[in-house]
Amino acid sequence: MTTPDTPALYRIALSVWCLILVAAGVLGLTAPQQAAVMRAVRAIVVNEDVPPHREAGPPLAVAAPEPLPARQPAAGERLRGAILGAFEGSTAAHPAMAVAVEGLGHVVDVNGLSPMPPASTQKIYTGAAALMQLGGDTRFRTEIFRTGKVDEQGRLQGHIVLVGSGDPTLTKLQLQAQALQIAASGVRFVQGHVYADEDRYDRARNVNGWKAEFVPFNSGSLSAFALDRNNWRTDAEYLSDPASGNIIWFHKALQDAGIEVAGAASVGPPNGKLTLIAAHESDPMSVIVANMLKSSDNFAAEMLMKEIGRKAGNPTTAGGTEAIAKMTEGFDVGRPHMVDGSGLSIENRQTPWEQVAFLMKIEAAQGAAFRDSLAVSCDIVGTLRNRLCGTPGAGRIYAKSGSLTAVNTLSGYAITASGRRVWFSFLLSGVASPAEAKAAIDRALLAIATFAE
Repeated sequence: MTTPDTPALYRIALSVWCLILVAAGVLGLTAPQQAAVMRAVRAIVVNEDVPPHREAGPPLAVAAPEPLPARQPAAGERLRGAILGAFEGSTAAHPAMAVAVEGLGHVVDVNGLSPMPPASTQKIYTGAAALMQLGGDTRFRTEIFRTGKVDEQGRLQGHIVLVGSGDPTLTKLQLQAQALQIAASGVRFVQGHVYADEDRYDRARNVNGWKAEFVPFNSGSLSAFALDRNNWRTDAEYLSDPASGNIIWFHKALQDAGIEVAGAASVGPPNGKLTLIAAHESDPMSVIVANMLKSSDNFAAEMLMKEIGRKAGNPTTAGGTEAIAKMTEGFDVGRPHMVDGSGLSIENRQTPWEQVAFLMKIEAAQGAAFRDSLAVSCDIVGTLRNRLCGTPGAGRIYAKSGSLTAVNTLSGYAITASGRRVWFSFLLSGVASPAEAKAAIDRALLAIATFAE
């Protein structure tokens, strides 16, 4: 995995030769091309990591971020050796990784510009976009309306309409409380029907690149009206139309609350003036995002992606991914290839340096708020709760893990023993043994956490 250092004399000679060629215009380069050569020359002279040659493929959208000042190159080389050594035996046929350390610059670059399947590390983009574009204080508000009037005997001469808000956390218990609230308001009989309005989003129930079994076992079927994560039933009828099954359940909840309903349950908003009769608000977006990131909640990630798209004017998964791409371009960190919000699709691709650059920008924009939304090594909750326990790495890693068939990933932040901030992305593909790959990543994290000059 490592490559021998270029001898010092060779580096100097190569640098001088490139400078002469550029100065003389022999290469016929444009001004931007000359600048790129100059950057490469500077990298050779100061012995910075130079991104490896990448095989033919789609154009890369981002280069490695500008290196942090390398005040102690010897210390950086020592940490680099420890990290690379940790990946011996990882069983990854295609390892890609990038590590930047405060004050030491780009410490590790192994295929750092190679597009790789990110798995659930992709949720970093979804979570950050939800916080920045939707707002951390925003709440989903599921509202229930009536059409028509309620007479003195409690007879509603119209319909009940539940408008799906996209809340990925709405539960049966919460909706049951709304049914009781409607009954307490004096409604005893509904002459019309009970409707569900799921028009907030499109009606795509999954995403391209998903395996058939991903719904409902990895994510509930997608709908703007979700109940108990839309995996409380697993039959084909429900998975193809979860809103219908959910509104049938609510129809029964109204009856259980003492409200007789003459009509049936149906999906689709009816005509008529709507009057609000009950509402439920979710936790703040900051809490939903933190829970999504810490537990790697695929369903919440996909629902948030559609909501991000809606905010941008296109309430679809594709609308959400496009909005995130524009956000990352605004940060000048490239355009990650995303087709979903969770990372379940094998069609997703990011490079380690794209992720590292994005993590840096989000930290600069939001401080510790986003970092603290991630799982923490050996914390009592989250996907890292059993990792690095009993070691100096406990509590020093803030990251998002990911796994698919033959893919193991981890990206996030770390703090060294000497207090330096670290940004890293480990994207391993072609993994023969997930356990060995995970162990290798943990060895690398421990090397980072224990590093001291």
